[in-house]
Amino acid sequence: MDYVTRQFINLTKKFRKELRPLLSKLSRTLDEQTKAIRESTKAAKTQQSTPPEIVSHVHLPESVEIHKNAQDTASDKRYQKKMIWLSSLTLIAIVVYAVLVYLQWREMIAATGAAQQAIVEARRNRLQAEKSLSATIEQFRLEQRAWVGMSAYAISQFNPAGIVSTITFTNNGKTPAHNVKAHARIEVTNKVLTGPSKQQIEILNGPPWEQKPDIAPTVGIVLSVGKTPSGQRITDENRKIVESLNANFQAVKDQTLHVYYFGIISYEDINQRPHTTNFCVFIGDTTSSPPGLNICPEFNKMD
Repeated sequence: MDYVTRQFINLTKKFRKELRPLLSKLSRTLDEQTKAIRESTKAAKTQQSTPPEIVSHVHLPESVEIHKNAQDTASDKRYQKKMIWLSSLTLIAIVVYAVLVYLQWREMIAATGAAQQAIVEARRNRLQAEKSLSATIEQFRLEQRAWVGMSAYAISQFNPAGIVSTITFTNNGKTPAHNVKAHARIEVTNKVLTGPSKQQIEILNGPPWEQKPDIAPTVGIVLSVGKTPSGQRITDENRKIVESLNANFQAVKDQTLHVYYFGIISYEDINQRPHTTNFCVFIGDTTSSPPGLNICPEFNKMD
């Protein structure tokens, strides 16, 4: 037996020898305390009064320390490790959940942006569709509407007995022209004109030379200027000009006087939209037989 073992055995015997009287003293003290408690309880039951306060003092030697055994220590360590792992897993789960929530939030923002963009695109498509529909309707109206324009113009008589010019306007559209009115005027001047002046156009606001309630497709309206046929309407001012024109035939033939016919044809299409046709012609070369009518450089247009 080595020295360390002998010392351990001696120390154990000495500790046991010193501990035994302490335990005996502790046992006696506990017995006395228990006896006192029993007597106090019995007295309290007998007197039914508040039992006196019992103060118990247990004196343990200062040299005695309480230590956990190895199994409890190992168990505590395993418990702590489990708690650490559980806390770590909880933290990881919270982080993963936060990441998922963030990704979902980003996805919702992207979806909201895509929805808003889809609404904008749908609005643009609707506006474009409305424009296309309006353009189609307008094109259909243009194709089906009435178009009244100058289709023929000629001088049917040119001699000292009188000058007679005929201008024909025809509806070349596919639907009737309504409320047709012809405002026309004769202009005799010693100047060469490119078209009527603003003042001359304003004169056209007077009574119409000719008017019809309707003109069917391919049907026209004729303005005969000169010797007025029976029943044809003509303004008093134009009648005076025709009489003066006949009296000055030679001057017209010699081109010292120039004769212009200009006016405006107003009408409505089947959609009650107003339209106008402006016209301007003049007597050109008088050496031919009969002379012809020429188009003025300006004012001739349709809408």
